[in-house]
Amino acid sequence: MKYIIDSVSNYVEQENTNYAILINGEWGCGKTYFWNNVLKNEIENIELNGKKQKTAYLSLYGITSIEEINKRIVVDHVFKNSETFKSISESKWGGRLTELGKMAVGVVKNLEIPIISEAMNTEINYENLLNFTDTVLCFDDLERANCDIADILGYINNFVEHDGVKVIIIGNEDEISTRLNTQNYEMKMITSSIILEKEGAFTGTNGETNELIENKLRSLFNKTDTYKRIKEKLIGKTLSLTSDFTQITKEIIRNYQDESLRVFLMDNLSIIETTSQNSGTKNIRILKQALDDFKIIYGHYNEKYKDLDNRILSSILKFTLAASFEIKTGIEENDKLEVIRSNSDFISHVTFSDMISKNKSKDYIKDFKTKYFNDSNNYNDLIYFKFSEILVRKGIFNEEIFEHEMNEIKIQYTDDTPSYLKLLRSGYMELEDDVFFDAMDTAYRKLVNGEMKFTWYFKAFVLYRQLIKVGLFEKEISQLKQELYEGLKKAGEQATDYVDSLTLLWGYEANPEDSDLQEFNNKTIEINRALLVKKESNDFDKLIENLDENFQQFIIDVNGRYYNTPVFSYCNMDELYLKIIQLSNRNIGIMIELFKKRYKDLSMNSECRLELDNIRDLEKKFNEYIHSKKITPKTVLLTEFSEVINGIK
Repeated sequence: MKYIIDSVSNYVEQENTNYAILINGEWGCGKTYFWNNVLKNEIENIELNGKKQKTAYLSLYGITSIEEINKRIVVDHVFKNSETFKSISESKWGGRLTELGKMAVGVVKNLEIPIISEAMNTEINYENLLNFTDTVLCFDDLERANCDIADILGYINNFVEHDGVKVIIIGNEDEISTRLNTQNYEMKMITSSIILEKEGAFTGTNGETNELIENKLRSLFNKTDTYKRIKEKLIGKTLSLTSDFTQITKEIIRNYQDESLRVFLMDNLSIIETTSQNSGTKNIRILKQALDDFKIIYGHYNEKYKDLDNRILSSILKFTLAASFEIKTGIEENDKLEVIRSNSDFISHVTFSDMISKNKSKDYIKDFKTKYFNDSNNYNDLIYFKFSEILVRKGIFNEEIFEHEMNEIKIQYTDDTPSYLKLLRSGYMELEDDVFFDAMDTAYRKLVNGEMKFTWYFKAFVLYRQLIKVGLFEKEISQLKQELYEGLKKAGEQATDYVDSLTLLWGYEANPEDSDLQEFNNKTIEINRALLVKKESNDFDKLIENLDENFQQFIIDVNGRYYNTPVFSYCNMDELYLKIIQLSNRNIGIMIELFKKRYKDLSMNSECRLELDNIRDLEKKFNEYIHSKKITPKTVLLTEFSEVINGIK
């Protein structure tokens, strides 16, 4: 990097230059960081003719026109040097306007900002206001502009050549060259094809035709010389930045104000370096974003959990870095990380995936672990942190999830987790010989007695089948299946909490030919569906209970959340009937419309057929009420309600 600093300093100190400098490097290698934290300061410390040099920085990312560049430069320059701007009304200068100054005056006059417009109308020479000869301009992200790069380079060349303005361009030369050489490529291809067709050249195969077009395109448009030609005219020096990753990482760390954070990150520098290396991309931009995310986590961690083993915090840092490199670089299937709910889910998936499906060609979660965590430095197998994944992916720090996970970790790693749970969670490699057999027997006994959560049985069958296979557990497979299946049924009878179906058996895809495992899969789903019905029944009964107070919410939920769910098949019809007849007439009318919509076409909403027996009971109750009362608007509405139910086909 020193040679770049020296080269740029020599360039700035030269009196007469008519070229720009290109700082070349791959995306994310730290070019912008190098400018902001090193080069900018070096330039602004240079003094020429008694004047300190200034800098103006402009990212061309997303720029759509030269006019937009003009405006950004001027606004940045004018307001950055506001003391000069404030002196407009007090001073008059003579002298020439530079090419850039002429452009700037026009732009500033067109800016609809009162103080600028007023200043522009005064009789002033603008040499000192808009004189860029003591300013080094930096244009970043050239290859990411949304307008013609050749136009931008021509624009820069205009004031470099005429005014001697010092310009530094930051970009990826390979991408710049590709952009320039392929501009209007489709039109060039069409033109080449038309000429070849008129020449009668298309007589061979498709491969020969493509080669003919490429050769004609090259001869017509001299394709490979576009960038070279422009570069020879504008770029005097190309300085390639090969990032010193360790040095830049240290510099990023030193810039954090929290001393304890700086100390922690420096102590864990090897984790930062190896994780970045394992990612296959030493991308400084992503690294900086990852460390900024970790800074947020670190602040919350230190408030309540700083007494925990520091290796837990190191594990969080490592996962935050790994997740950042995967998500921010768009690695294929990184969304699989989003589905996982906890570290236990992560470890279970890695442990059991091979036992369930040995011939699976690709498993992103296993590959992720191998890529970043295939060493012995994972404290107590702490790898995955949901709060960190959400922060990296969505930019949201979910404090509730953070608190939940940290409290789980606190319990799990400050107290002794029973060995039988470690076995079921992570397999037999988790345990030493002196505790394994007792843990295996304890876990099996609890499983057979239905004392474990129903969601464990699918994996438990896989585990014990594997233990039989390797000779660690003596039992016939048929007996194992029968005993665990009976245990699963017992566990299902005692279960109370529904598990989100998307995550119930995620990652554990039973082979269709594995009939034994399919039975556990199907029974687990059956139990969970029953729990869902129970949950929805309870939720819906509460909704009915508060019908008079939350009528609007009832309508929203029945038309939305419960539209395809047969909630009326298991709700308390006596309670619903009493609540309906107590509604205002207007709300009874709304209920009638709701029922018309719900049962209009049961072929499209077939699940609701299960509700019909209960709905017929509601019709009978309405009729009994109507016959016991004199005619009123309410009885008329309830008669219509009864007819709607009676008319359901």
